[in-house]
Amino acid sequence: MLISLPNVAIWNVRLELLFGRFRYQDTGTLDRTHIRFFTRRSFRELLASCGLEVARSRITPGILRPFVPLIKLLFSRFTAPTPEANSSSIMDSRPY
Repeated sequence: MLISLPNVAIWNVRLELLFGRFRYQDTGTLDRTHIRFFTRRSFRELLASCGLEVARSRITPGILRPFVPLIKLLFSRFTAPTPEANSSSIMDSRPY
């Protein structure tokens, strides 16, 4: 089984929390469709309670992800829409 979880402890979420903000967004870690958040420990505890264990774990750094909407907004000013615009890539996220 492959499981992918958003890192709610990523730097940009921590920064927002520091300023008292926890706003759901259209994309990213605080995507409106994310209904539950985990720490690494709480997720492993959930798996253990289901009789499962982690065989392999990989962490993908989210250094650029918070900037994707801004990049898309800037990029969209210089490009025309294409038929591929209906794909589900990260660059198809809403610009704001």
